[in-house]
Amino acid sequence: VRRMEESVTFQIIEKRGAIRGERDALLRVASRRLGEVPPAVQERLAQISSLEKLQTMLDRVLDVASWDELLQTA
Repeated sequence: VRRMEESVTFQIIEKRGAIRGERDALLRVASRRLGEVPPAVQERLAQISSLEKLQTMLDRVLDVASWDELLQTA
């Protein structure tokens, strides 16, 4: 198991999963706060591949008043 966890492929798959999970959490929380997710916002969020950016956005979601304001974080 340790060899598998050390492999580059495993690490890439793990990072993609973390990014997907963070994006899903952001969309779930933000849509409850800001309303329906516009298609343009969905597309923009889908392009974000930085886990750190998504985490920052999730941290800010309760402090913003609009999708535009949230996307300024990205």
